[in-house]
Amino acid sequence: MNSHRATMLLAILLMASFAPAYAAITKQHSTFAKINGISTLLVDGQPFFVVGAQCDVWRSTPQDAKTVEFFDSYRDMNATTVGLDVLWDKCEHVQDKYDFAFLDWFVKQARSHHLKLILHLFNSNVCGGVTDSDKWSYTPDYILSAPDKYQRMVLPYEYRPGGPPMCPNDPDTLERERKYVVKLAERLRDTDTDRTVIMLQINNEYYFQQWVNHPYELSVRCQCPYCNAKYDPAKYKAPKEFMFAGFVAYTKALTDAITNVYDIPLYVNSPGWPDWAVPMFLDACPNLDLVGCDGITGPAEPTMVSRYVQGRNIPFAAENATPNPRCRVNLDVLPYYTTIGRLGIGNLLWEAGPIIMGDPVLRKRYNDAMYPIKNAQWAIAHSRGTDNMMGWYIIRQFVEDPKLSDPAVVGEKMFVREGQKTRIDDSKTFAATIGSRKITVENSVAGVIANPAQNTLVIATAKADLTISGPAIKSAEEGVYVGDRWKRTSKLDIRRTGDAYELHIEQPKVIRLVF
Repeated sequence: MNSHRATMLLAILLMASFAPAYAAITKQHSTFAKINGISTLLVDGQPFFVVGAQCDVWRSTPQDAKTVEFFDSYRDMNATTVGLDVLWDKCEHVQDKYDFAFLDWFVKQARSHHLKLILHLFNSNVCGGVTDSDKWSYTPDYILSAPDKYQRMVLPYEYRPGGPPMCPNDPDTLERERKYVVKLAERLRDTDTDRTVIMLQINNEYYFQQWVNHPYELSVRCQCPYCNAKYDPAKYKAPKEFMFAGFVAYTKALTDAITNVYDIPLYVNSPGWPDWAVPMFLDACPNLDLVGCDGITGPAEPTMVSRYVQGRNIPFAAENATPNPRCRVNLDVLPYYTTIGRLGIGNLLWEAGPIIMGDPVLRKRYNDAMYPIKNAQWAIAHSRGTDNMMGWYIIRQFVEDPKLSDPAVVGEKMFVREGQKTRIDDSKTFAATIGSRKITVENSVAGVIANPAQNTLVIATAKADLTISGPAIKSAEEGVYVGDRWKRTSKLDIRRTGDAYELHIEQPKVIRLVF
């Protein structure tokens, strides 16, 4: 971590100790800080959860009316964030001539829709190749058309159309990419004064054999001159470890270069790397904040999110694959799995445009899940890592279906977080305690109850029947948190029945009870 980032983080932590000053701060650099020992993303000085979707490359590249419709839809669906695929070729089509109009258009769209952006850089080693379309390219043509100068991987099998990706061990390609990401970071530093862009993903899913048709664990390596010169079989357990070492060095060069000019969280995402690869990146790249993962379809453990909780890594489901029907069934629990179950920063959907936006049932399922988390971020973040929180979500069990079509739910259990402890309940009706209050939950798929301040409970859920015993309730309000400020939208009448209060919630709400 460079001195500028360290100074910025110290300032954030000091501000968190002084509530009035903390509330007044806006438009800061996004950063990570520990709240109750939990790594939390801060945006504009406040805790922030990533709940939203990726504007995939085939949707982002045209920049047409349907792209605007994507932003309209996710604003209306209570998303906080859109992930955006940015093609290198769109920003440096000709060598050393940089044009960031493509990026600027998206920053403007996000800002006008009150959404934040995470940029997925589609550069030299994307999804195991250099492009997957005949309509556009990720890597600029001036590089692709000069194979004698910029080295592509040499692999012992026939590669898919478009050819193999650029080799990470080629210093010439790396230098071109380093210059480009510095220019992009400088552009954000100088023009994104509203801090709309909150994180950068360094390339997207680079892995040299991701899409080829042979066993995933087959150990192969690039056999270009650069790799042949560097490869020492006595140093690496397998050729694949050598290739990951190349990507680690490549990541370090890019993250160091960006951090030198702009302070912004940086990460890479895995499309299914072996678990041992995760610490390789985190240990060698001090300016890399986390390793995210793709392909999460639900909370049934183990997932890559849980396996990747290693060292200083921060859980993040970077792409939840909506083409998988299990993911679509679990849209109502995925945000709770990542933020409450794994105590991470959130999740983004993949392929949300064609699959989710046009289906009113799926839209509502994800909308209902996002609303409570979006509007109770401060209360949730300041209760995680303590005994002052309870959370829950349903874990669905499916019939095994290798074709991934119409999965049948054959069983349901409930994940329950009670303070710092967790358990799995066989019944969907359960009880937990927060301080002196016992709370029974029925008829709910997911939710969270936080106690961020003395004599206060904040309930965030899409649907639930709650029975709350304990001290008398002085006031009950529905509303939202704007940063750390509670904004009431309506007063609720809540009556005591016997020695407890009963609360019936039938649509997404955030409710604050004062005792």
